[in-house]
Amino acid sequence: MFRAAVALLVVCSVLATGVAPVTGSVADSGMSSTSSDSMADATAAERSPALTASTTRTLDLTTRYQLTPSRPGEVLVTLHYEIPSTVTAVETRIPENATVTSTTGFARESDRLYAWQGTSRSADLTYRLAVNETAGGRLPLAAEGEYLFADPGPWALFRRPSTGTRWEWRTGEVELTRRSVVEEGVVSDQLVFLGPVEEYRRQANGQTFRLVVPEAATLTESPTALLDSLADASGRLDVGDRDREVVVVAAPTAGVEWGVRGLQTGESDIWVRDTEPLATPNNVWLHEYVHSRQSYQPTRETRWFTEGSATYYAALLTLEQGYVGYDDFESWLALGANDPVGSTVLSQPVTWGVEGDYRKGALVAGALDYRIRGAGEESLATVFADVNGHDGPLSAADLRGFVGAAGNESAAEATERYTTTDAAPPTWPLSAHIDRFGAFPGHITAEFVVADDTPAVVSGPYRNASVTESAGTLVVPNETLSLPVAIRNDGGQPKAYELTFTVGTGTERLNGTLDPGERRIERLNRTFEEPGTYTLTAGTDRYTVFVREPAVAQVVDVSVSATAVAVGEPVTVTATVQNDGPRPGETTVAFTLDGERVAERRVTLDAGEETTVSATVVPERPGTVDVGTDETVVAVEVVESTTTAVPTADRTTATSPGFGVLGALVGVVGVVVTLLGAVAARRTGRRR
Repeated sequence: MFRAAVALLVVCSVLATGVAPVTGSVADSGMSSTSSDSMADATAAERSPALTASTTRTLDLTTRYQLTPSRPGEVLVTLHYEIPSTVTAVETRIPENATVTSTTGFARESDRLYAWQGTSRSADLTYRLAVNETAGGRLPLAAEGEYLFADPGPWALFRRPSTGTRWEWRTGEVELTRRSVVEEGVVSDQLVFLGPVEEYRRQANGQTFRLVVPEAATLTESPTALLDSLADASGRLDVGDRDREVVVVAAPTAGVEWGVRGLQTGESDIWVRDTEPLATPNNVWLHEYVHSRQSYQPTRETRWFTEGSATYYAALLTLEQGYVGYDDFESWLALGANDPVGSTVLSQPVTWGVEGDYRKGALVAGALDYRIRGAGEESLATVFADVNGHDGPLSAADLRGFVGAAGNESAAEATERYTTTDAAPPTWPLSAHIDRFGAFPGHITAEFVVADDTPAVVSGPYRNASVTESAGTLVVPNETLSLPVAIRNDGGQPKAYELTFTVGTGTERLNGTLDPGERRIERLNRTFEEPGTYTLTAGTDRYTVFVREPAVAQVVDVSVSATAVAVGEPVTVTATVQNDGPRPGETTVAFTLDGERVAERRVTLDAGEETTVSATVVPERPGTVDVGTDETVVAVEVVESTTTAVPTADRTTATSPGFGVLGALVGVVGVVVTLLGAVAARRTGRRR
């Protein structure tokens, strides 16, 4: 007489949308069960120690995942069973979002249940699986789109579907073994990515990190930097057991509007958008990793700790890795005190809105860490570890007790106050952070500080002027810009800096060393020789320099020192030059005598300026001559000289008949007056 046995294995995928990790996933090795005289499901407690390997058989399940590019949003899943002779029945249940396309050896029993017909020892079932999933409302780490999982066609990122298998057998024991097959891609405990990928691995602190980078992804960070950061966080975050393997998929952003920036599901499966950076206190890579280290059951009053601690530790770990400075860290935490999230009561989820637990929770977690460290040798990590090791649901009283045990009664009272009221704790200064948290890497920041008290200075042939426009300025070729740059070390240790600025085809460097909290103003000097638009960058700060050809200044007036002169007598010509353009200008004033250039003067002017330049011309012939510039001339009458020297021996006092001395003088005066009258009659001014 044989003994009949029944086993039921249901492989579930449970989604945690970047929040609490979900435990209890079934590993890829499957599950075994012993015989039972009843038809009840067998459990590990019912296994018989008398069974040996020779009496154990395997029911082998191979799941194949395939892209269907012509049907975006769906993938093809094939279940292939190899059934040993001792198995008498096999049933499989397909997911709700599946449509069966073909079967071999299986027949439909009900809506989603298919049974093996026993006609062969191999059986197949193929179904189309709808994999697109969208967010139901806004979530923490929300992005501008809506997708949590997506299949745009060339690739797919989706939750591994649940598969239920039930089997019956005679004699011995039959275990189910499972394996997954993809042509290109990766299958983890909870995630499936289909499409070409590169996989990078790193082992640290008993964990294996698998970074999956799809061919369709464009990483902002290098794989090495990401693995370095995750491995470092694994060591720093001493909060209990670490998962043996962590799978992180860099989700392509081209063609998909993701609803969140990252997501952690199961125990340690993660996806993060490929564009996410490391150098931000809102570090999604580390945020999701912290979630993978959480293993407790929160209650309504303590749910805030899940997102709050992940957000806080992501920022703290990023600070301690040197990717951000203390200013960014502190200002990020301080957002938790600003309305509307500042009015959140953490123990009452109904008050959170979208990000109350995320933002204010991070501020409160940080404030508790600060208080605990000030009370002794422990930190919030001690509380985190106690929470992970707690049996049963985590109540508010439990959390308060863990904080008090790690710190003191004052810290415990702060826990109650900041979680049961809308009060928000303050942040703390850099010096206090170094004192309680210890040294962390130096971090240099640089920004342009063009203002009234620290103006930029433009110098050169056109002007020497101060500029206070904070976003940018306009110069012309051959002008030099002196731009003030504030350099600060907002890290926890002294740090040397060498900042390189690329300006056009040249580079400028600033270097030095700063102590923690020290700030220094340096000046970046650059002469611009070619027109163009140049953007200077200092950290995330930008300053734009517009280099444009100079405006053309204009001669607006010409005057002369005299309009009637004798031959050989010099005339001073003065030109008034004006620049009414919006930028510095220049021109060359050419002085002329009867159309011939006799002198040149180079003139440079700032915008809106006016000046005069002069030159001397000497007419060499009598008559009317034109003097002035290329633009404007003035007519000048030139006469023969009327003063001739008479030798003393030739002088006579005799007078002509009919003239006495007085008559002679009057006659001379009459001639002079007549001559000058004639000259005046011929004097004209011509401009052209």
